[in-house]
Amino acid sequence: MEFIILHTLDKRDVHVNLLYIVSVAEPKPADKSTLTSEVHCVVSLVDGKFITVVESCASIRKRLGDMDK
Repeated sequence: MEFIILHTLDKRDVHVNLLYIVSVAEPKPADKSTLTSEVHCVVSLVDGKFITVVESCASIRKRLGDMDK
């Protein structure tokens, strides 16, 4: 099993199984009313849950791509 470490808004490390990530997406501008501006990426998981993280989606995509090599 391979994991990626992401960081929640309260600075906790979250170890996410790579096989459980379905998508990564930037928050929509309309979501700013419900999500703080500190959320830079929403990571969707296979169980329908999601994690809001401080990392940018671009940096997560790069890290996921680097792990394939």
